[in-house]
Amino acid sequence: ISLIKTLWVFGIPLGELLFCAVSGLYKTLKHKIWQGQPENRSNSRRIPRKPTLFSDRSYVLIQMVIVLLVGDVALAFSSDYSLVQNGSLEWYDYINLSESGAAMQETEPKIAADGYGAVHILWTGRSEGSPAIYYATYREDVRGPVDVIVGDNALVAAVAVDEAAYLHVIWMGMNQIYHSRVFVMDALLVRAWEAPRLLGDGVASASSFAADIVVDNQNVLHVVYGASRSADVFTVRSEDGGVSWTTPQQIDDVGAIHVTEAASEVRIAYDRAADVLHVTWVARETPRGWPGTRLFYSRSEDGGLSWSAPLLVDEARSGEYAEDRGPFFPTVAVRVKDEVHLTWAGAPRGDRWHQWSTDGGVTWSAKSPMSVFNETARGMGIPGTTGFTDMVVDSAGQLYAVTTLGDSGAPRSARWINGVWDERSDSPYAGPDCEDPRVVVTVGNRLHLVCVEQVSAQLNDIWYVIAHTNSPSLPVEPLPTPEIAVPVATEEVTVLPTPTPDALPVSFAAASVESAAVGKPLVIGIAPVLFVMLGIVLYHLGQSRR
Repeated sequence: ISLIKTLWVFGIPLGELLFCAVSGLYKTLKHKIWQGQPENRSNSRRIPRKPTLFSDRSYVLIQMVIVLLVGDVALAFSSDYSLVQNGSLEWYDYINLSESGAAMQETEPKIAADGYGAVHILWTGRSEGSPAIYYATYREDVRGPVDVIVGDNALVAAVAVDEAAYLHVIWMGMNQIYHSRVFVMDALLVRAWEAPRLLGDGVASASSFAADIVVDNQNVLHVVYGASRSADVFTVRSEDGGVSWTTPQQIDDVGAIHVTEAASEVRIAYDRAADVLHVTWVARETPRGWPGTRLFYSRSEDGGLSWSAPLLVDEARSGEYAEDRGPFFPTVAVRVKDEVHLTWAGAPRGDRWHQWSTDGGVTWSAKSPMSVFNETARGMGIPGTTGFTDMVVDSAGQLYAVTTLGDSGAPRSARWINGVWDERSDSPYAGPDCEDPRVVVTVGNRLHLVCVEQVSAQLNDIWYVIAHTNSPSLPVEPLPTPEIAVPVATEEVTVLPTPTPDALPVSFAAASVESAAVGKPLVIGIAPVLFVMLGIVLYHLGQSRR
């Protein structure tokens, strides 16, 4: 975008000078032609005075100003290309990652960023009638999707990239939790994915929201997942890049307030500066899974070996909720050392709420509504929520929250400024009616957002968009040398990679975000300039015939 603006600022004036030079040359040649004609009374009246290359400088200057103003106004007010000033975000247009079709039933997408300038997006769809995990990536352009894993109820739960440049994916299936990995540069090659490994002990909740993964400073993988028969959460760790895993460890027994409960919407964040893990989750009444009954938080200061007693953040029986409503869709994020933020959908009917800590999660502020989103939702008559209010931090320590407001179009974002959520920044595009947005950051100032749109009862679409913040960019790290793959699973499982071809689908291979984002806006911005230039040429021709 910055390149396009630079070309606009400098290229258009140069183009105008070139136009004026050509116009002056045309007048000079016409003058010489008239001089070569026979002298007569009628012609002598029509012989123009001899012009210079840039004759009528003041008039030429007026032409240049008009053309420049018209072009800049058209560019600034173009609905497909604009800088959202109030939130310091500059948006691209949306890209549909999924291949719509009657067999596709994609679930919520998950996204992870690496330190090498790329993002990795995975979701569950269907391949020839069977559940499949699809993969797409962005590194200067979008590649994929490719169905990399096929198996019963393969619901993608979480993805992460470690310091050795391996992409890890966690998915749920038949109350089991599985893991696989691949070197990031080989992720589009189906055969490069390692055989799935079974984690846990068969008590995991069968939900794509039931697990999360994070990598700490020592390159240790931490997976947290919810139980299917209680409101408890378990953790497993791997110190060898996912080759082997510890036995499941329960964070703590939170007890039960219903006969049947399950833990879901498990999220984990890592404070790299303080070396502290933060986990949040929701207890849901089963078997219907609605509403959420209680919202919990816990922390670990020793790399996940022990955990603090779960803190009850919110609960449905607080008296603040409408009937059949409760807390759900929590998110936890770390802005700077020891500053932890929680967001969730709360009272009375899914309003966004926020709570934060400045001492690493030991004590917390009072919970407060995120009015920047809630007032908009109420003004549109939209109760409730559609997925998480995800959070991400850029290179300048700016914290952004992204959420959706029902069937109201594209995701909306806000920035944390001086202790409040302010400067809401929505995409200017006519985006999809998204749910469950997830957002990550690359190179310090490039936000990548994915979300899911329900097209019909049997069909969802996966959407992807980029936004730039006003913070400085960070250098891309060099890729490390890949390890030797270990394709042998630790347990015998039924989920196996498919022998589908490694080639990219032609319909979406190398679909450039740059071209998709700026092609239409340039046409809109330049077209008025061309019309004005054409008008000026026609005017000169008309004047020369008088």
